[in-house]
Amino acid sequence: TCTPKTNIALAKLHKTGGTTLMQILHRNAYLKNLSIVVPIAPARGSINLFYPRWPKPDKYLPPQGDHYNMFTFHSYFNHTTIANLLGNRTTFVTILREPLSHLRSQFNFYWMAKHYKIKGPDPIVKFLENPGEYDHRKPGYRGTRNPMAGDLGMDTNSLVRLTKQAMDRLPGQPMDASAVEEIQSFLHKVSKEMDLVMIMEYFDESLVVLKRLMCWQLQDILYYKMLALKYAAKETEIPSHLVNIHRKWDLVDYELYEHFNRTLWKKVSEMGEDDINAEIAHFK
Repeated sequence: TCTPKTNIALAKLHKTGGTTLMQILHRNAYLKNLSIVVPIAPARGSINLFYPRWPKPDKYLPPQGDHYNMFTFHSYFNHTTIANLLGNRTTFVTILREPLSHLRSQFNFYWMAKHYKIKGPDPIVKFLENPGEYDHRKPGYRGTRNPMAGDLGMDTNSLVRLTKQAMDRLPGQPMDASAVEEIQSFLHKVSKEMDLVMIMEYFDESLVVLKRLMCWQLQDILYYKMLALKYAAKETEIPSHLVNIHRKWDLVDYELYEHFNRTLWKKVSEMGEDDINAEIAHFK
C-alpha cells in the first residue's frame, strides 16, 4: 500500500496529447478538492495564460487551502518556478509525441500551408523539401524546429544553431562532438527534472505508469480523447528522403523522443512487466 499523492506539475507542450492529460488532472482536482495554479484570466480566457511569458505572482488566483496542488497550463517549462509554487513533494510529468506525427498535427492545427502560402495537393511534402525556406521562426509552439525541446526550456539560440549544423552536414558525416554533448546535457537535465516523461503513442501505458507513481486508483485515469482530429496532413505519404531531412530539421526533438521512449519502457520493466501489462490490458 502507498499514500496517494496530490501534487503534480504537467509541463504541457503543444500538440502532444497534453489537453487529454490536463482533463484527467483537472477532474482529479475537482473531485479531490485540490487547488490548481490559475492566473487571473482576461475576459475571453485562454489556456496559454502562462505562455510565452509567466504572469507575475500577484496575478494568480489564491489557492483554496494553504498551497497549490497542480500546475497544468502551457508554459515555457521552469522547474524552479513551479517547485516554488507547489512544493518539493511535487511529481513532474510531461508528454512527448513522435516528431513527424507532431509536425503533421502542427501543420493542420496552425493552418501552416496557408501561413506559408504553399499550394498543391501535398503541402507538407513541399514544406519538407526545404523547411528553412518557409520557417524562420525561433523554436516555439508554431515553429517546426525542435518545438518540444523549446517548450521544455532548451535555449532557442542553441536549437537554431544545432539545426543549422545538422542541415549543413553531408550524408554519412557524424554529428559534431560538441553538439552531441550539448544534446546529451539537455536530455540529462530533463531526466533530472521529470519524474515521468509520457509518450503520446503509448498513452494508456504511460497513464498506468503515472497511476502507479501517484498511487492513484483506476478511476483516476479514465479519460476521453480531446482534440483528436482527422486531417489530410495525417494521411499524406512522406518519402524517406524527406523524413531524413526532417530528422535533421527537428534534430533535438527526435533525440528527446527516442531517449524518453526508451526510458518509459525501462520504467515498465522495473515495475514488473507481466504485472503492469495485465493492468494496461485491463485499463484498455
